[in-house]
Amino acid sequence: MAHFGQGAVGFINGDDRQPGVRLPSGKEVVLTGSRKASAEAFNQGQRRFLVSTEAGGEGIDLQARCHTLIHVDLPWNPMRLHQRVGRLNRYGQTRPVEVVTVRNPHTGEARIWGKLEQRLGHIMEGLSHAMDESEDLMQMALGMTGPAFFNGVFAEGQTVGADRLDAWFDAKTGNLGGGLPSLLSWT
Repeated sequence: MAHFGQGAVGFINGDDRQPGVRLPSGKEVVLTGSRKASAEAFNQGQRRFLVSTEAGGEGIDLQARCHTLIHVDLPWNPMRLHQRVGRLNRYGQTRPVEVVTVRNPHTGEARIWGKLEQRLGHIMEGLSHAMDESEDLMQMALGMTGPAFFNGVFAEGQTVGADRLDAWFDAKTGNLGGGLPSLLSWT
């Protein structure tokens, strides 16, 4: 707001209020607004930026004016990330969607995410030879694995040393995507 003006930023969260917002004048205020009103203001160009918690991950369409998403927190379930990107990457989007993920590379979570992204990439590569729609393939691969699996991988992975992470991860995720990598290896 200090750089782009007081009305440049909208927000979506579960409370429909954001305390502790510092205006360019230095005054601290509480902003209020429903998720629907915030999304509409953003889509109509009244807000340049939209900051959201997980409350904005479903049920709003942002493709008309937005093509860049910056993740500053990573849920342990990749399907939730896929849903976030789906707010932008949908029918009517006219530009390539850019997704930026901010993470500390020195954490166990970041190492697990890197391995998970690599594994999902291999699944997608194998499936892409059989189907055209890569977005649907990602949803299919993630949908074959429940949220409890990802919660377990991230929780347990925090306790695995970096020297054992590769072997542990390979053993733990061998059936990721319903065993699709092994099914595809014989084709």
